[in-house]
Amino acid sequence: MEQQKEFFQIIKEIESLLKANLGNVKLTLEQKKRIERIEKLRDQKRQDISLMDQEKNKFQTLYQHCEEELNKMQTGTPAFDVTETQALRILEDIEQLETEIKDAIEFLAGSERSLEEITLEASGEIKKVSNHSANNAARVSSLLEEFPTTQKEQLSRLFKQSIPRTFMAFIHNKGCSECGIKLSLVDEKSIEEKYEIKFCKGCHRVFIPTHL
Repeated sequence: MEQQKEFFQIIKEIESLLKANLGNVKLTLEQKKRIERIEKLRDQKRQDISLMDQEKNKFQTLYQHCEEELNKMQTGTPAFDVTETQALRILEDIEQLETEIKDAIEFLAGSERSLEEITLEASGEIKKVSNHSANNAARVSSLLEEFPTTQKEQLSRLFKQSIPRTFMAFIHNKGCSECGIKLSLVDEKSIEEKYEIKFCKGCHRVFIPTHL
């Protein structure tokens, strides 16, 4: 009888370990998202710099053309209608773009440093969480070995299912506390008085005696 009671304590411990591992999965995803956010910001800034470079090159070509036309005007060679004011405006646009590119490059350098720091920190967290999850999984495997073969197989199948909130159920109003399916009086006594491991036929959770 005492061994049967101990089985339910083991089931509770396994559920606690599996919930911890679920939390570890969420923590790992959060750390990966941190890295992805900085990577996206960095990639966007690189793209911005590339586009500004292309725009600057266009203005530089246009400015050179204006200079050539102005030189032709000074030598009396027929030229297009290009004024010095237009050339100066283009030059100002080039200088503005150069300033923006410089600022973007500085921002990008900061993003690269942030990415390196966050990646280092996140990688450390992911490794720590991964080790914790591996230890928990090993503990779960070890605890399952305490059960007779048939029950071990049933519990193993249960713990692999995507069951919300909890793998355990209690008897409430002569039925399952989680899905409400009714139990026979024989099953109810087997669980509450004989401490037998039984599973709900509706939601497949394992029943835990109410006073344990």
